[in-house]
Amino acid sequence: MTYELKLNISDSVRKEVIRDIRDPDKWLKEERDNKSNLIVRARTHWEFHMNNDATQTISEIIFDKIISNRHRRKWRTHQVWGAIYDKGEFAQKHRHGKQSLSWVYYLDCCKECAPLVFDNISIKPEVDLLVYFSGGEFHEVPRQTCNHERIILSGNIIKVKNVMNWSEAYDL
Repeated sequence: MTYELKLNISDSVRKEVIRDIRDPDKWLKEERDNKSNLIVRARTHWEFHMNNDATQTISEIIFDKIISNRHRRKWRTHQVWGAIYDKGEFAQKHRHGKQSLSWVYYLDCCKECAPLVFDNISIKPEVDLLVYFSGGEFHEVPRQTCNHERIILSGNIIKVKNVMNWSEAYDL
């Protein structure tokens, strides 16, 4: 099951994240060596939210939208990365893991940019749109056919394995 939600994040925050995604010092270098399902010009490292204030802000907003206050202690943001798709680039069919919740947030795109495709649904990108789904769901991005860059932020939220209750934490 997939969910879509507009976040109303300001242009200035989105532009700051895009600027940092464009920084080659933040890219993973092995993306084109067939070890990745993501075939793009630029993809940041997995912990992009750990050293980028604007990215951390967006990932925290997304976490708050997806995870209710009641369950916050049981989940944590595990990975966040940015990517730029140019014409001809794509993401092969893949999934992120059954124990995760995954998301894609569109920083910049146009109505002709490649959609996010699941087995039974195709979601057209739209600036400021968040799409989240079970990490166990297979999905892909077909080849980008337009000349506009498709710039995204993606992430995984995982369940924390051993959350202690107060009694355990304080040996009561």
